[in-house]
Amino acid sequence: YRDGDDLTGYGIRKKTTREEMQAELFMAYDTIARELDALLSPAGAAFIRFAKEHPEVELWDPEDGMHPTAAGSYLAACTLYATLYNESPVGLEYTAELEPETAQALQRCAADLVLGVTEEEPAETDSSDGLAA
Repeated sequence: YRDGDDLTGYGIRKKTTREEMQAELFMAYDTIARELDALLSPAGAAFIRFAKEHPEVELWDPEDGMHPTAAGSYLAACTLYATLYNESPVGLEYTAELEPETAQALQRCAADLVLGVTEEEPAETDSSDGLAA
């Protein structure tokens, strides 16, 4: 959630910032992923990082503050791409109709977070479908 979580409406005395909420969620997801020997895509961490580095790009729906915008969905998709394929999404042609500069910044954030690479070079793509080769 853009503004964290407030559980007081549910009779629970707990209010968290988005960073605190994300840390709690990550710990829970990480525990389950380790138990199941499953992949874990850090989409939530990508949201936190990108929001701090690029506050001008809205990742959450401005009306409800919970659901992602097109940019937020694209960031989650880039994070999943890097996690599942173990390849950088930087340079993928599909941009979800976002401004090219915004799409590239989202791609770089996912690549850096998942793969630990900061890159400016585009990924090799098969020009017939826009997917990484």
